[in-house]
Amino acid sequence: HADAAVGPAFRRLPSLPAPKGNAMTAPQEQFAEAVRRSQAAAAHVSVLQARMSPHFLFNALNTVASLVRSDPPAAERVVENLSDVLRQTLRRSAASMGTVDEEIAYVRNYLTLEQERWGKRLVVEWDVDDRARSWPLPPLMLQPLVENALTHGIGARLAGGTVRITVRGGDALIIQVEDSGPGFPARWQPGTGLGNLRERLQTLYGERARLEVDGDSRGARVTVTVPPGARQE
Repeated sequence: HADAAVGPAFRRLPSLPAPKGNAMTAPQEQFAEAVRRSQAAAAHVSVLQARMSPHFLFNALNTVASLVRSDPPAAERVVENLSDVLRQTLRRSAASMGTVDEEIAYVRNYLTLEQERWGKRLVVEWDVDDRARSWPLPPLMLQPLVENALTHGIGARLAGGTVRITVRGGDALIIQVEDSGPGFPARWQPGTGLGNLRERLQTLYGERARLEVDGDSRGARVTVTVPPGARQE
C-alpha cells in the first residue's frame, strides 16, 4: 500500500470536501495542489530511500563464504552482525526521520561487518560533536557516504587506508566523510549512492541543503550540510 511505504511522517492528508457544483473554489484548488505536492514528495523520498538498500549485503555474504572453512567462528560473527544490520536497515527504512545518534549506531554496526572483510587494512576515525547527536536526520544519510569512501576510496588501494567521519552541530548539521584513497577523478560524476542522497536532500530540504565533494591525490572528502527542519511539501 502506498501510504504504508512512505512512513509515518507522510500519512495521507485529509480528503477535500466535495464542492458544490462542478467547479472547485480557489481555496479548494490551492489545498488540492498542496495535497498533490505533499504526496508526490513523499512518494519520491520513499522511492529514493528504497533504492539505497545496502550493497554491502553481497559483500557480507561473500565474506561468510570465504570464512566458512578457514575461520568458522569469524563466519558466525559475520552472520550475527549481518542479521543485526539487516534488522536495523528494515526498521530505519520504514521511518521517515531519526536522529544523528541512531544513524551513528547503525553505521558503527555496518563498519563492524566491513572490518571483518577488510581486517587491519581498514582504520576508522570518529569525531562527533555532542551537540549534533540529537539532531533530527532522515535515515540512511551517513551510511552511503561511508560506503562510498570504502568502495571508491580505500578500496582502490591494496594496502587499504583510513576513513574519517566528522559530525558537527550548530546552525546547521555538517557531516563530513574523508578517505585516504586516490581522490575523485577529473571527470567524476556521482554514482547511485551519492546521486540518490543528493536527490533526497533536495526533496526534503530544497536548496538549503548541500552535498559537496573535493579532494586530491591524497584522498577524497564529501561534505553534507543539513539545515534544521525538513519541508513537508
